[in-house]
Amino acid sequence: MKGHLDSDARCYAAGETRQRGKLPTVAITIHILEVYRNASLQCPHLAINSFVKSLCDLHGTPFCPYLRKQFSICFDVYLCIRNCFEQHVQATLKRNDHGWRLRHACPCCTHKLTGETELVFSMLLTMDGNDSLKHIQRRKTVPLDPGDGDTPVIGEPNERKDKRSIGDGYYVTREQVDRWSWDLMLDDAEEFTPCEDRWKNMADKMNEKTKRMYNETGGFLSFCRHGFVLTIIDMVQSGELSKYSLATVEALLEAFGPDIGGGYDIGCSFHGHAHNRLCQLHYLATYVKGLGLEDLKGGERFFSKSNVLAASIHHASIFHRKQKIIEFAKHMDQNETYQNLSQFLVNNYKQALNILNDEAAFVKQMPDQNVADISVFQDWLAEEKTYLKGLCREPLQESLTMEYWQKLKAWQVLTPATIGSTWDTTQSEETVRRHAHEVEAKDLLTVQNLEVQISVLNRWGPADKEWKEAAVMVGRRRYQRCLDALKGLVVARMFELTKMNMSQTGYKLHKHIGNTLKACSIAVRTALQNYNIAAQALSPPRPPLLWDDVEYAFLTDFDLLSDTRSDVRLRVWAKPAACILMDQYFKMEQAKEEITCLNVEIPRLTTYIRDEEAFLLQQEELLLVTNLPLSCQLRLQRLKRLESAGIHRNLQEWDRNPQEWDWNPQESAGMGPESTGIHRNGTGIHRNPQEWDRNLLDSCGIRPE
Repeated sequence: MKGHLDSDARCYAAGETRQRGKLPTVAITIHILEVYRNASLQCPHLAINSFVKSLCDLHGTPFCPYLRKQFSICFDVYLCIRNCFEQHVQATLKRNDHGWRLRHACPCCTHKLTGETELVFSMLLTMDGNDSLKHIQRRKTVPLDPGDGDTPVIGEPNERKDKRSIGDGYYVTREQVDRWSWDLMLDDAEEFTPCEDRWKNMADKMNEKTKRMYNETGGFLSFCRHGFVLTIIDMVQSGELSKYSLATVEALLEAFGPDIGGGYDIGCSFHGHAHNRLCQLHYLATYVKGLGLEDLKGGERFFSKSNVLAASIHHASIFHRKQKIIEFAKHMDQNETYQNLSQFLVNNYKQALNILNDEAAFVKQMPDQNVADISVFQDWLAEEKTYLKGLCREPLQESLTMEYWQKLKAWQVLTPATIGSTWDTTQSEETVRRHAHEVEAKDLLTVQNLEVQISVLNRWGPADKEWKEAAVMVGRRRYQRCLDALKGLVVARMFELTKMNMSQTGYKLHKHIGNTLKACSIAVRTALQNYNIAAQALSPPRPPLLWDDVEYAFLTDFDLLSDTRSDVRLRVWAKPAACILMDQYFKMEQAKEEITCLNVEIPRLTTYIRDEEAFLLQQEELLLVTNLPLSCQLRLQRLKRLESAGIHRNLQEWDRNPQEWDWNPQESAGMGPESTGIHRNGTGIHRNPQEWDRNLLDSCGIRPE
């Protein structure tokens, strides 16, 4: 056994790993393993099978399936070695306690400074689910159903037993998630909103066959506004249930405190400007103070890159699936997101300044709408909220009145004077009479109960004023329901058109969406016809809509069209020109908030770069005497950070910008990486990443990446 260990040590020193066994005969160079690791992170489509086949072609060797397995084992060993060194480094830096990675995930969000401006939200984040990270559960092979011989039978789960685990502080455990299961909580919500019925993420539409096919049906992730991955949760045999978002919020509140702001796309079928208007006024990013220009859609941007992982993880083992997801998340955080951080800040600053450039034109337009002060726009917003709250539900008195009119009309149809003309003449007169009396008695009882509820002294008749007013209200209700139906169909059609134009939409799906759009167009035309009929029945009649009028931009007015109790067109804030001016005002307010936020985040980044380099350099010098190999690993980590810091020199471009702002490092408040008080080479950005101690690295047998 000792000989084998000595042999393994020589292999590692030579840059090789060996497939373990009693008599190992295969060695794979670490350089090849590192090539595959980087290639698979840059192109997640690349699976081990394809890479090994490429190596076989390069060496002129026929491919055999066992080669893929041998390479996979060596690659697992290589990743294990890397992770072990990383854990040792983090332990040396005292960054290995539970939750450290999450609490320091983003320099701009977490590296707080002394005396900085206090923001409305200490941190902005977003969360979303994605079903492309699903995992097919392995099952035992069983014969066909002996009953008919053609029906396949799904076998019992047969996952490979693997005790290996992966940490790195990304995953929220299933035990933490299950604490928020729906059946363990009481629903105390009393107020109804349209979003409750339209929350498509909550609908668990998976059938039993799908649940048995997939164990992990996707992933639920959260991100900071800059794109760093905060938490990951596996969705287990379910859709995007509320427990995943609640468990995520719990973990984030524990790490960052209560003053954080976040966004979550709940998959409402009426999204964006077609959404419920009152919900927009409360929760749309445009009207939420402190969000700036943040759209809270970082999840979609991440998933556009992570979706390519699907091909390599669907049939992987549980361990390898999680390994692949975590390695990809670490790669995105350390390379893509961190390296593009300064560009993100610069672009947002430019966007905010471009919006504020239109402020002079905005001020000139205010007198045209009789706006003397910008505070009027806040008053308009509050007035619109109050107005729409009154439209959320029909007044109880109106609902009872309409129900009374409908029941009274139905009862009058069954009076003796109408029986002969409304009942089937093929039935015997005695049967008709008996049935009519039974139904009449039932309807009369309902009418009497409603008369008591709405205090009707004398029963209404067709000639009465109350009868006519109730008939008008029922017509208005019919109009509103036709309007809702038209709205839903138009929005669904727009979603299908959006999906049809997305990249990587296959031919079959493209044809399926096309057929769906044809059927949807017919349904929209029918709904439009019903709407026009109901609109003409109103008093006064509403103008009819044409097919060309049913556009996506028009849907912003649907909630306002629903009101028939008063003419909303008389409200100042409902006029198109006033709406445009109010939106422009809130957009400029967002731009000002964004600049305030960036003036806090940019010094945080430059201070983090300085503090991180100084701290790592100090720890590296301490380890140089006590632990040379670990010192080399720490040096590699620091040099990689220096390479990324060179990219952040984009911030210096703002020296030529007339805006007064300070991007120089400041004093850390101790919330980020441990500050040592040692600040060498100014900001740490100007240090040349090629100034390496070659002798030290060579003595450890390590080559810089």
